[in-house]
Amino acid sequence: TGGARHLRIRSAAGRRVDLPLEVALVDGTGRLPTQIQALIDLEPTDEREVLTIRHQALLGLHLVRDGARRVVIAEPPAILVAVESPRPEQRDALEAIGAARDAVLPEVGRLGLPENVRRALTQVLTALDQIHSESEPEDHITPDFARRLVAHGWLARTLGTGPATTTLQARVRAAQSLTEGRRFKGETSDGRPISIETLTRLGEDLVVRRRIGDTEVSEARRLPRPGFLAGVLDCDLRLEFDPEHPEAPPRAWAMECMGVTLSRVGADGRFECDATRWDQVFPIHRMTDAKVAPTAFPPHLLIVDDGGRPTTLVTAHGRVDAPKGGDPEDLERFLSQAATALTDTGHLDLIGEYFFDYVSDSPDPTRPWLVGIPGASGEIHQSIAQTLGTAVDGVCRGDCDDLAEVYQAVVTRQGRLGHIMNVPQHNTLAFAEPQGEEWEVSVLQTGPPYAFRAATIQEALRAAYLHFGVFENFDADQCPIALRFEGENTRTNWQLGWRIFTDPAYARTMIDVQRDWHFHTFAQAVHKMQALVASGDEDPANFRELAGLAERTGQHALAATQLREAMKRSDDRQLTLTSRLIVNLDEAGLHDEARQEIERALHELGDLRRAPEERLPTAMELAMLAATLDDPTPLIPLITDEIGASIGTEIAFLSGLLDAGRLPASSWQNDENLREIRRLAMQYAMVAMAVMENVPAEARDKHPGLVNVAGDIETWATAMVYRDPDLTAGGLSSADAILGQVATTLLGQKAMDALLEDAAQREVTPVKAERARGMARLMAAVPAIARSPIYWAERIAKLFDDDQEQLDRTALDRLALTFQACLDHGSMSALERSAQDDRIRSAQLMIALGQGRMESVRSHLRVIGERADRRERDATADLVGQIARHLDAETLEATLAAWHELVGQKPTYFAIAWAAARAKGHPQALKIAAWAAGHFPDDDAFAQEQSFMRSLLAP
Repeated sequence: TGGARHLRIRSAAGRRVDLPLEVALVDGTGRLPTQIQALIDLEPTDEREVLTIRHQALLGLHLVRDGARRVVIAEPPAILVAVESPRPEQRDALEAIGAARDAVLPEVGRLGLPENVRRALTQVLTALDQIHSESEPEDHITPDFARRLVAHGWLARTLGTGPATTTLQARVRAAQSLTEGRRFKGETSDGRPISIETLTRLGEDLVVRRRIGDTEVSEARRLPRPGFLAGVLDCDLRLEFDPEHPEAPPRAWAMECMGVTLSRVGADGRFECDATRWDQVFPIHRMTDAKVAPTAFPPHLLIVDDGGRPTTLVTAHGRVDAPKGGDPEDLERFLSQAATALTDTGHLDLIGEYFFDYVSDSPDPTRPWLVGIPGASGEIHQSIAQTLGTAVDGVCRGDCDDLAEVYQAVVTRQGRLGHIMNVPQHNTLAFAEPQGEEWEVSVLQTGPPYAFRAATIQEALRAAYLHFGVFENFDADQCPIALRFEGENTRTNWQLGWRIFTDPAYARTMIDVQRDWHFHTFAQAVHKMQALVASGDEDPANFRELAGLAERTGQHALAATQLREAMKRSDDRQLTLTSRLIVNLDEAGLHDEARQEIERALHELGDLRRAPEERLPTAMELAMLAATLDDPTPLIPLITDEIGASIGTEIAFLSGLLDAGRLPASSWQNDENLREIRRLAMQYAMVAMAVMENVPAEARDKHPGLVNVAGDIETWATAMVYRDPDLTAGGLSSADAILGQVATTLLGQKAMDALLEDAAQREVTPVKAERARGMARLMAAVPAIARSPIYWAERIAKLFDDDQEQLDRTALDRLALTFQACLDHGSMSALERSAQDDRIRSAQLMIALGQGRMESVRSHLRVIGERADRRERDATADLVGQIARHLDAETLEATLAAWHELVGQKPTYFAIAWAAARAKGHPQALKIAAWAAGHFPDDDAFAQEQSFMRSLLAP
């Protein structure tokens, strides 16, 4: 009734009573029958009336009568009458906030903020005068969260302290303060006076205070619901006062659920808990999936202030005070307390449950304090000090990687070997411990805590990883982890062997090698790995690491040798090593050996019996080689018969459901299985297009299965791409570019160019996918493709591909004009332009470098330096290195000088040099290496790297 669950019972006298179901479930005292009868005795009514009993902190079981003017309580039995008291109207406070907010919004518009920043900021402002969120739940911007941010000065950091901002902050702060709420007075059944009063915030009761007689005083405060555990019942914090000194601080605190005391902390700080009753109230094993850690939501007590904000978490092992600001002293205090009081996976998870709010990262790396929303967010990884520094009222904010870093700092302090594990679309903290004859991998995240047990650590790690993506491949010799080094505002993903979870010395060595990768000082990394192997450590992961270093430095024959050494020592059931071996043999010009390995891999794939969730990713791993091999024809049957038969069927089925309107939008967008199918469908389409582009039209007749593949691509593009929320999150221009790629593959570049030239003269007329299918839908999209800056940006990027020996400057000039015309045309919305900003600026930098316009190059590099975004900076360094072979000596020298002046960042110097080497620009790579070493003359690693590169590339 009214969204609540009730249990209808009959009293001993036959009265019908509706009782909150949770009260019946939690009753561990056996007092329910007596309490119910007391309410019936106090309030004799028509026996035909069904009495609806309620429960609230300190009121306990009660009846609300006469339109809330009277309250009948069971313990102690009493009838209370409402006392009129001035109560501020919730509506007035919210209207005042709304009016102040409306005065601020024009200032947001005048600042000239990027569209994604403006949109995210507006979302926070919009929530300020709401009671319940009107935005999508994925936004994570609840009204209470928004008001807490603004009340503590968050908005002023972006908009300044002008009159409008100051007024809004003051009104929000006033609305956040507690005000006097309901008041009741009466007598108990034995004649003692009793009074109850509440304190409210925006109409919500947060504190209930009760006085019986002259001395018995108690107070209850609402406890926040845990952040990530579903199904946990609402609880209250009861404060016990000394009857002789009721004005003194509480002498005890107790956590109650439906009137039942679960845990208690006395004045001496000793923690008490009835574990049996706790497990009855919080049967975690019955509320959540089987992988939730058995220690989840352990006995504890959370102390909150009268506003419901956490101040202290108490467990049987100690206490953790809420973070207060992230300064070094606060950081040390928090880590020390948490490491002592939070002893296992379930206890550690309480950090995320109570001290952390999940929000998306700021869409602007130059304003990391902002919060993002879906479609307008970035990727900024906070350090633990930065995360604690966001604390407002004891609660920090961040996303999955930020919370994982907090967990990592705590478990490291405990002596555990924890790593931030990069699972599909998520970062978690993972550590492994032996449990008897088994291994257990614990996973802490922005979600329930998990525990995965298996006979070996490799199997436990596999279970943990696959829990987050059933169709993902996983190899325990290549555990994906995320590391952060100097100068990075985000973590970088690396793959290391499982021993990093069990062997601290090995973990230190391997992370040190990844630091060499970070600085691109590969000579040192090779030396460390060779020394490790020479010492007798022949772990297959070591040979994989050596193979990766050889690949990165262009030594593909050596990489193949190292991969074969790894394959001798490990199971390659998923053909991951074989796939890498094939690519390296092909790159080394050993095409016959590559073909032999392909034949062996196909035989093994067909010979082994695999479950679909294992077979399909393994087949896809092989198929993706088609995009890189000189001759992909041996893989065509795999793509047409194996993968096409599986994913092509899914594409046809889902397209039919979408066209018929039989697939709910919420399922299409949010269902994990459908999201996985969308990802696989896109992979299949990209691989299939790569094959068709590399197989001449006259040779396609030899492979009739390609006809079906072409149909699958066409169906995917015309029925699914424009509806895929992941492909259209930043607007339709990316989807237009994908359809342009599909049309070019199916029609050929010459025919596509003719269509684009004709379409440029016509207006874009959107055609809904359900009204046109196949080639008709593709043709209808051509005008939109012709006006898509992203499509032309990709065409420009192709001019600089590694297989292009010379830069076609005539084509560059022509495409640059078209690209700029599309930008000037304004077909992209401001939000889409903001979301695609990195791709647009990359294209502009390519054009500027290719045309030798140094003023434009400097302008772009200045932005890169100011934004200080690691991923953007690394991508730009790679781009400059890739293009270096097409630059004359003067332009290259000027570009490097501009980089040093405007961007800097030591890890990028040899990154540019090695990017040039991989693009076969060996003279330019050597020149860049000399430039890099020259700027850091005191760094022996840079001098060694220059010598190493010279030994590989010098004629």
